[in-house]
Order: sequence, then structure tokens, then C-alpha cells
Amino acid sequence: MDAACACGETQELAVRKLGLIEQKMADLVAMQRVLEELVQQCDARDGHTTCPIIDVLAKD
Repeated sequence: MDAACACGETQELAVRKLGLIEQKMADLVAMQRVLEELVQQCDARDGHTTCPIIDVLAKD
């Protein structure tokens, strides 16, 4: 295998890995937004309602 071929294959692997990383980052950002919203709901509740975080976790 020559160096140019090896470099091209390595670049393809790196591009695929970047795609996976970008997807994971997007998933983490989505989870962060959900958790931030749940924390805000906890702050806003009046103490007589159930915990919104527990409610969501209980559904899963």
C-alpha cells in the first residue's frame, strides 16, 4: 500500500469518526436542553406537585 492510498483511507476514517462525534455532540446538547427545562420546572413547582424529573424518568 502506498502512502497516498493509506492517507486517503485514513482521511475517510477520520471523516466518519467526525460524523459520529458530531452526532453524539448533538445528542448531548438535546439532552442538556431537556434537563435544563426539567430543572426550571422543578424551580417553578409549588411543592404540591410531583417532581418533573422523576415523572420523566418513570415514563422511560
